[in-house]
Amino acid sequence: MSAGLITRKLLKHLYTKRGLSDSEIASFIGIDRTAICHLRKAYDIKTRKSVGELGEEYVIKKLTALGCEVKNLNEQDKTSLYDLLVNKVLRIEVKTASDLNGTFNFSLTNKPECNHIESDHRIFLPNGRSKKLYRKTCDYIVCVGIKGKQVYPFVIPSKDIPDNLQNIRIRPKRSHKYNEYFQKWEYIKKPDAPTSDPK
Repeated sequence: MSAGLITRKLLKHLYTKRGLSDSEIASFIGIDRTAICHLRKAYDIKTRKSVGELGEEYVIKKLTALGCEVKNLNEQDKTSLYDLLVNKVLRIEVKTASDLNGTFNFSLTNKPECNHIESDHRIFLPNGRSKKLYRKTCDYIVCVGIKGKQVYPFVIPSKDIPDNLQNIRIRPKRSHKYNEYFQKWEYIKKPDAPTSDPK
């Protein structure tokens, strides 16, 4: 099928209703992925939010509902050392992962192509990847696992993340060391943190 024969209705159904990616649609129809991207733009079919954006939105809504003041630093500076500033003092990093066979895999490193520079808060690992020293850049990492419409949040103190750890793999249905952090929003709301009570 040529790109000219793809109607807006068909493309919207595949992209919005079925949730297929541009690459999956292109493969299904038998044309180049860039043609699908151009068609979506021409048909004014908005790009879906990334998994990372969905995770950040979830955390912002959750903390706001708990009565916290939340500032999204990514809206001002994509190079910020952390994602959210809570109650003007707590630095939160958000990591998001989709379910893969009952497991969430949260990457903590960056590829060499990112061209990061080693510093007092970033190290390079033997495999060439770089990693932030989260104990220096944030107070908590909130790992948000997304499985369909279910959300599995894990609130992990950054001091509990080893400097050389490259990813966090969590299987919420099994006994796992990170399961103790599941829904631990009270860490952010701990008594010595200047936050108000949930409303």
